[in-house]
Amino acid sequence: GATIVFLEQYPEDVPGLNTLEGRRTEFNKALAQIKEREGKGHILFGTDYARTLAATAAVPEEMKTTFGLSSIRRSHPEGHHYFISALKTEDTENWIPLAVQARSAMLYNPMNGTSGKARLRQNNGRTEVFLQLASGESVILKTFANQEISAPEYGYWTPVVQNDVKKTSPVTYSFTDKWGFRFVEASPALAATPDSVSLGSWTEIPAEGAKNVMGAACYTTTFTLKSPADVEEWMLDLGDVRESARVRINGQAVATLIAVPYRCLVGKYLRPGVNTLEVEVTNLPANRIADMDRRDVPWRIYKDANIVNIHYKKDNYGKWEPVPSGLLGPVHLIPMQTLK
Repeated sequence: GATIVFLEQYPEDVPGLNTLEGRRTEFNKALAQIKEREGKGHILFGTDYARTLAATAAVPEEMKTTFGLSSIRRSHPEGHHYFISALKTEDTENWIPLAVQARSAMLYNPMNGTSGKARLRQNNGRTEVFLQLASGESVILKTFANQEISAPEYGYWTPVVQNDVKKTSPVTYSFTDKWGFRFVEASPALAATPDSVSLGSWTEIPAEGAKNVMGAACYTTTFTLKSPADVEEWMLDLGDVRESARVRINGQAVATLIAVPYRCLVGKYLRPGVNTLEVEVTNLPANRIADMDRRDVPWRIYKDANIVNIHYKKDNYGKWEPVPSGLLGPVHLIPMQTLK
């Protein structure tokens, strides 16, 4: 009952040499039957991928063709699972048509564990889901074809805007002063580092060996909020992080951020008056590895693999330039409200 599609050419031969002639006879017989049934029933042949796929009556996912989102779809007994990634430079905030029908759906954020009922609507005979995805962000969507699920709504947030005529300027708290700075871990250890830094790569700080460090550094700052509870929610945006960050506010662990977007909701951790923000950033081992290769320091502990370059010649990483490390920013604290 499946539709079989051949694109651009048919198979030409059988694989392997065992009982070759017998399998070739069977192959040619099957191929002749397929060509005879081409265009009839469940056999299609074409040279244009999109046009041939359309002939199968498969419904295209507009989240890919129109909105540039990547997705994988799998069925489950009550509906479908989608894994959706915004592998593009622009953020997404829109109603996204689905290729399947759904009565209700759940959204799950795999990076922070939040979940909730998705906003759905029916439009021109299609089910549409409202998605907010920052560039690089991923989400899991679980649809239910015939079931109306009961769950709190997924968090849809938008920045609070100033009470001006245009109402287009988000009210943000920008951290422009220097931050307290110290290495929690550093290999190799540094003799001296500055107590405070402007945001940027720690490979640029005035300390001997900083370009070669593999480790974690803690950035600390304080800020004052008069009445944080007057705002529905607050979003902390760390900007550019190389490569992962542990966030603490007023001594409480908030989140561990390991990929873009480096953002998290922090409203419940804020208090009136002075607040302390700590961001502990861990970098990649690339700078340390390159330094050890330049100095011919043995570091490989495996014996069954070779390090080669793109030309498959024996090589090492000593030619690598230092990669950015630390909290590059800019860092903003953004008041948020539910998107109506």
